[in-house]
Parts: sequence; C-alpha cells; structure tokens
Amino acid sequence: MEPDDHVLEKYAMQFRHLELYSHLKLYSEEYSTLPSAAGLFPSLETLSLRGFLDDGDIGRFRFDLHPILKFLKLTPTLVECALHGVLMTFDHNVVNEHIVLPNLTGLKFQGAVDGQFCHDTLLRHLTLPSLETLTTPFTMTSASDFFLFLTRSSPPLRKLVIGNGDCRMSCSEWLHLVPSLVYFELFPGEVHVVNELFTTLAESPSLLPHLQTLRIHDLRSHPLQPAYPSLL
Repeated sequence: MEPDDHVLEKYAMQFRHLELYSHLKLYSEEYSTLPSAAGLFPSLETLSLRGFLDDGDIGRFRFDLHPILKFLKLTPTLVECALHGVLMTFDHNVVNEHIVLPNLTGLKFQGAVDGQFCHDTLLRHLTLPSLETLTTPFTMTSASDFFLFLTRSSPPLRKLVIGNGDCRMSCSEWLHLVPSLVYFELFPGEVHVVNELFTTLAESPSLLPHLQTLRIHDLRSHPLQPAYPSLL
C-alpha cells in the first residue's frame, strides 16, 4: 500500500481504522514517510503502522520519526495504536517534541516473538494519560526514558509487556509509578533484571497491590534460583 495525500484527505473525516505500510528498504537513501494530510482524522480510533509485509521482511524497512509525530497530531481521538516491525530514523529536530493523545488506551510495539526489530522511540515523545495496555521491547528506550514517560503521563496502566532490548533495564526505577498494574510480562535479557525485580517486590510488598499475573520469559536459559530467596 502506497498512501496518497489526496486520498487520505478525502476520507479523513470518516476513517475509523487505518493501516499503513512502509515500502522502502532499510539501506535506501530515502525512507518511508507518512502522508502529510492537511485535515484532522476526527473519527480515527485505531492506527496500525507496519514495517514489513510478512515475517521474512522484519527489520528491512523503516519510517521517519518526524512524519509519524506529525501524523499522530492529526488523530486526537485515537484509542489504539500498533507498530509492527517499524524501525525509525533519528531526527534532531524532534528531540524536544511531545504529543498528548488523551484517549489512547492501547499502544503496542511488536516485531519478532520477543518484541525485537521494532523501535519504541515514540515513547520519548508521547504523553498518554489514559493508557491501560502497553507492549514495548525497550529497544530504543532506557529505564530513565520510561520513568519520564510514566511521570508525565501518569497512566492507569493495567497490562505491561516489556521486551529484552535493554539488558541493563532496571524495573526498580519506575515500578512505583504503575500501582494499577494487573498483568506484568517480562522478557529479561539478563538474569540480574529478574533478581532485581524479585528483590524489589519482596522489599516492598505493597508496591503493586493489584498485580494478579506475572510472566517471566528466561530467554537465555539463565537459572533463576538466585532470585527465589528474595521472595521468601
């Protein structure tokens, strides 16, 4: 699909669901850009950006960050947004740019099974006060970035799935900012991430008072036994 500005502008007022594909190769001199439709999308509820057509194309395509931010500004009623295998170029012009999407309840960055091959750079630029579900691979987001995102958004987050992009990720820095969490799924890159998580939960029993499900994927086959004593 190669979007055309005029087509999107014509139907912008009535779109409720929109799915866009990148079509340019990763090492091309050009990058895939979203349309610069002039009008708002006042009825758009779901947006899906795909950087690949099938699993064999994962990691081969990318979007410019700036057009994505411009496009999101046109979607004030957006409820769900999913990015599948989307790699992004870095743009110094948008370092301090932030967008508030007041109605967004679900955001997903997804690529391979463990969430890799998808950049979550957008989190640095978004404020999402209604967010309830988030899947992020931590490929381009540090624990500090995530702390800032949660601080400015104060979301009623209920479901959180985190990938293993940042092996140095520290959950202890931001867990206290998501007390409404019910479901927490973690793909740790290193066993120390799990150890720290268990230690933090053991030392602060009231930290996640509503947590019902905790799923941990030990991707690198490290033994988790060292973490167990902190739970006892």
